[in-house]
Amino acid sequence: MSGLDEISEEERVRIASDFIMAAPPGEFKEVVNDVRILLGDDRLLTRASSVFYDYATEQFTSVKVDGVDCLVTKPGSVDNAKRFVDPTTNKVFTYNFLKNEASEVEDAERDMSVETWREAVQSALKAYLDEVYPAHVSAVYATMNKDNVDLTICLEDHKYNPSNFWNGKWKSKWDVSFPTAGGFGKVTGAMRVQVHYYEDGNVQLLTSKQVDDSIQLSSPVEGARQHRRVHQGSGDRLPARH
Repeated sequence: MSGLDEISEEERVRIASDFIMAAPPGEFKEVVNDVRILLGDDRLLTRASSVFYDYATEQFTSVKVDGVDCLVTKPGSVDNAKRFVDPTTNKVFTYNFLKNEASEVEDAERDMSVETWREAVQSALKAYLDEVYPAHVSAVYATMNKDNVDLTICLEDHKYNPSNFWNGKWKSKWDVSFPTAGGFGKVTGAMRVQVHYYEDGNVQLLTSKQVDDSIQLSSPVEGARQHRRVHQGSGDRLPARH
């Protein structure tokens, strides 16, 4: 391609990486294929592929693991590369970014000190998520931080319709931290909706919302109910930008 010889390899890799990171939901492989053609050098594409991990985890990419839909996320990353854990099925797997496939599936070790809290939140959210996001995939991660329980809830729901030239995704991430003895807990959330329409044009809608709240809890069940209340009340209105 004319003009590429005037751009350094480092700059070409940076531009290619930016294109990949900007891929609309459901169009990752198509964008990578286009970038490969533009670069005309698989060696440079290999260097740009270092952003595959960031793209997949930021998108909360869903993948089948032993027939169950699971998420690829940073909270679920085992090695900051290609191994991930699904807290619901308690499976660890290797993720192939280009093929969107899981392999080398193994059982993971559960942290039983936080499992009661994790399961309570997961159970409390399930009925609500099944009703509002019928095709959702979610994951509730939990860790113990001294005398605090830290939970991260990741949610993804998408509909891809390339035959009609549009794809869309809703995703949200919630961080909750509270003392194991009960009391007040802090909740922060980030929601994001992205839609791409590309028949006779190229239009993207992107909207996001941040949430800061607190919950009071005395038990795992009560804490889960309180978080569900925050979650339900936060998605009613989202500002849109094109």
